[in-house]
Amino acid sequence: GLIRDVLLHPEQYSAFLLQAYDKAFEDGVLTEEELQDPSDLSDALEIPPRQAARIATMAAINAAVEDGKVTVAEMALIEGSMESAKLSDEDKQKIRDALEDGVIDDEEKEMLDEILGKFD
Repeated sequence: GLIRDVLLHPEQYSAFLLQAYDKAFEDGVLTEEELQDPSDLSDALEIPPRQAARIATMAAINAAVEDGKVTVAEMALIEGSMESAKLSDEDKQKIRDALEDGVIDDEEKEMLDEILGKFD
């Protein structure tokens, strides 16, 4: 049932989880309560923790660039998510560099997709 569906269509479940994280991150502050829904969802969908952390990283990036500038609080969320995702130091630095101007261009979007995966 569900496990087979997740294995056959991981992008659909990843996109669904990304939406849940986007909602949690939309105000730039993540509370324990806001984190609970996506955490429960990733557990229910049996998405591995590292993959869920990559999805959370993308959601934090989406929230941060929405207004064209990345605040210290938003960067802290991104840093925490990157740590949970166990990204390499090189990949973390690429993401930091991409966020410097607060805008993700097409080339940076492609780089993020390579590092974090594609969720749409």
